[in-house]
Amino acid sequence: YGFVLPAGSKYYLKAESIGKRTAVSNILTADETIFINDDWELIPVWKFWQFFSDIKILNPKIINTNNWIVQNFALSNVNLGELSTLDIRGKTTVVGLISSWHPESNEYLKTVDELTKKQINFIPILVQEKPSIANFLKRRGGYEVNIFADPDGELLKDVNLSGLPTTWIVNKFGQVVNQKIGNITTNEILDIVTSLH
Repeated sequence: YGFVLPAGSKYYLKAESIGKRTAVSNILTADETIFINDDWELIPVWKFWQFFSDIKILNPKIINTNNWIVQNFALSNVNLGELSTLDIRGKTTVVGLISSWHPESNEYLKTVDELTKKQINFIPILVQEKPSIANFLKRRGGYEVNIFADPDGELLKDVNLSGLPTTWIVNKFGQVVNQKIGNITTNEILDIVTSLH
């Protein structure tokens, strides 16, 4: 399982299953948005008293969502209604994978709107949601940028997506060369896109 934990709070994780000992993490302080993508193996209960004793797991694997991850894969050829991912070959493009229900999506789309006004080719895509929801989201937020939808999750078939929103920097050959999980700023996108020209 993966969890995106917003900044500014303390958290702990607890995993339970019938016939297994409960696992509890240490307390995690999120000074910035973090993503947890960890595998826990729960130990079977062999004796009655073990039902009442937790196993403490001290260090869940934490990924800082403010870091960019270097990627190297080709963007799938997907038809997004009025747009095909083949259409973006030949120019640097930023692809944002978002969800209408995610609390960071509104702030994310405001940044996308600002970047498109600065002539950045930015394509926000709702993952596994209908085009009608994309149109509703655009109207509700008053965004100028077109929001596309990938209702069947075609973009994700060969990709292990860690969390939303996810931003891909795509070079002119259609290769994803950078990825970020979590919110973005105008300056960091401008810096990366400029470095590819």
